[in-house]
Amino acid sequence: MCRADTADAGFTAIKNAFFGNDPIGFQILDETSGQGLQADFSMTNFSRNEALEEAITASVTAKVTYSATAPSWIGG
Repeated sequence: MCRADTADAGFTAIKNAFFGNDPIGFQILDETSGQGLQADFSMTNFSRNEALEEAITASVTAKVTYSATAPSWIGG
């Protein structure tokens, strides 16, 4: 779940990838400049949650997808 901040470039990129049915590259690292998976992902869910007393959030689901860039382990 992430905060639905339309001024945030990352949030906008995820939203656009979902609605454009486009892959998006992510690095999922264990810490800043750490090691982890680097791959292109497909956004399979993007739903907005509007609680009455809390910030507007979005639930997203990303799955590794086929692309010209093969998944790889980086760092370490």
